[in-house]
Amino acid sequence: MSLEGNVALVTGSSRGIGKAIALELAAKGADVVVNYRRQRQLALDVVTKIRAMGRRSIAVRADIARLSHVMALMDRIAKEFGSLDILVNNAAISAFRRVEDMRDRDWDRTLNVNFKGVVWCVREALKIMNPNGKIVSLTSFGIFTYIPRYGPIAACKAAIESLTRTLSVELTERDINVNVVNGGPIATESLKFFVAEARQWSERTPMKRIGTPEDLAHVVAFLCSDEARWIRGQSILVDGGMTIM
Repeated sequence: MSLEGNVALVTGSSRGIGKAIALELAAKGADVVVNYRRQRQLALDVVTKIRAMGRRSIAVRADIARLSHVMALMDRIAKEFGSLDILVNNAAISAFRRVEDMRDRDWDRTLNVNFKGVVWCVREALKIMNPNGKIVSLTSFGIFTYIPRYGPIAACKAAIESLTRTLSVELTERDINVNVVNGGPIATESLKFFVAEARQWSERTPMKRIGTPEDLAHVVAFLCSDEARWIRGQSILVDGGMTIM
């Protein structure tokens, strides 16, 4: 499986899952645009690692909750690389609150980053995306099971899955493949908000562990490859078997 000659954008890729995906795509041969909002040095560290693999890479600051930033991000990619082959919608923000405790400004930020930001990235990326492009979005097992204080984010992730099914049909004429990777509990900074739940989730997996960012990154890279061309509009659950236990 090779991604040689592809240009990829991974939103929110200065750390965590996004970083793992950016490095995995580069390891498979892609040139990678590292997107960040605040962590500039972390993003530059990822760029350095990608360049050490012999791939082209730049770090671009953009808040995907702001349409003007998304448009500028795609303009920069077009200027630096000419076009885009892969879009990975990873950036997300967490407002871990019960639905009744969400203020209007909390809803605005949650929706703008976790859903509208994805819509804007897709729309603007399509303007510079080559035929046979790939779009992969990250969602969560929280869309079909209860996670305390996760409801607002889960609603956005569910909307992304619905949008993916629509896009997979509407973009057929351009042969652009659209899918979702639905992750189970993953060892990232967000897990600190779910310490008790994490212990339970770990016990529910056959291997008795929480997933890693790399576990998701491998699946994302596969969906970005030509070998996955016949997988369209799907949500691939990557939870270590937790939901079957």
